[in-house]
Amino acid sequence: MQKKLVKGLLYIIFVMYLVCLLKIILFKHSSFLQLFTVELSTFRSYNLIPFKIFADFKTVLQSDNWLWGVSNILGNVVVFIPLGLLLPTLFEKMRNRYVLVIITSISVSVLFETLQYVLALGSADIDDVLLNTAGGGLGVFFYYLLSRMMKQKTFIIQCVVLTFVVLISVPSYYVAKVQFGNLLGLTNDTTHFIGNEHIPTREPDGQGTLIRIDPLSIEYYQGFLSDNEKSNEFLERNNVAVNDETKIFFQTSQMKETEEVITYTEMKKSEFDQIKKNANVRLWLKPDQQTAEVVVIWDSVASEGGSLTFEKNPKSKENDPPKTDGNEEEIEGNILHINGKDLTINLVTTQELENGSSVATTGLGKNIVKFDVKLEDTTSYIKRTSKDMGKTYKDENVTRADLEIDQPLLITGVKQGEEFIAKSIIIYEFK
Repeated sequence: MQKKLVKGLLYIIFVMYLVCLLKIILFKHSSFLQLFTVELSTFRSYNLIPFKIFADFKTVLQSDNWLWGVSNILGNVVVFIPLGLLLPTLFEKMRNRYVLVIITSISVSVLFETLQYVLALGSADIDDVLLNTAGGGLGVFFYYLLSRMMKQKTFIIQCVVLTFVVLISVPSYYVAKVQFGNLLGLTNDTTHFIGNEHIPTREPDGQGTLIRIDPLSIEYYQGFLSDNEKSNEFLERNNVAVNDETKIFFQTSQMKETEEVITYTEMKKSEFDQIKKNANVRLWLKPDQQTAEVVVIWDSVASEGGSLTFEKNPKSKENDPPKTDGNEEEIEGNILHINGKDLTINLVTTQELENGSSVATTGLGKNIVKFDVKLEDTTSYIKRTSKDMGKTYKDENVTRADLEIDQPLLITGVKQGEEFIAKSIIIYEFK
């Protein structure tokens, strides 16, 4: 009776483990039902170059994303350890036939990677198969050590494995919930607002970086910048009147586990001088479009000294524009208008966070940051076609005729007077 109970529990655990594998590998970004609806966001790519993940990992270590790189490699190994451990524990034909367990691990991994590509659920990667196989091999190795210690007594081995799985599942669930809760659907982050009764729900009429505020007016840049950049030369300055009826709030944000609490506190005129340099501002105008009705101000979450700024190209690759020499700038954006040798883009700015990562910011609607670029006959054009989330790309020389509306660009150029002259342009295309 005890043997049947233990084995039955192990079978239940095995089925639950397979369901978890499906969720982690195939449905981390969507649900099974979305396969049959238009709601599914598809993505398909592949990598057939072995050990490429380790070459990429070397690059990731030099960036602020090193923790993601470590978790990606270790996660692919750890997630298949239970498979290598449970297969010989449950199935007699696989005991002492460890090669068969390894082959099964490879087959399961290949099946999942193939399904990812066929169903457009992610990236099919040979390195994932290799790491999964290593995890299955570790699981088999643990079973081998256990069987030697227990002198191949099946029931005792099953009891030990059951106890181990139960004990390890609690901290594993906690780690998965805390670190990857949203991705795996274990948690849902919520946002709670306090004092937002007077904050309009419509799109703001303006937003950007605060220059100054006084009891009569607000001046701000239509866009984001840092105090150590020249970027303000490229941004439009706006001046909006305020009066006694204008409501001005200071916004603070605090994370409490899976809940973000955003608080709006109405400011007094005497508190204006306490606002930090280069604070962010968002405002809504009265019907006359001249006077602010509601203004929200909040501190940049950037680390010391810095800021919201143009994103600089971190690594120069073959065929990239030449490195900046101090007079040149690199800017990014999407094409809004093309008129002969004049180009207007929606400027992309980035917000550097305290943990070193950055968030790209693109204005929408009334908050588009328009930026004019002058093209010359000597301007060079490169079309960069990227796939596999940018892991691989191909460059080809193109001409001005290949520019199209909405294309994302990386432009290297110099400012001459009131004009920004493009020296070289990379046109991005993603597959």
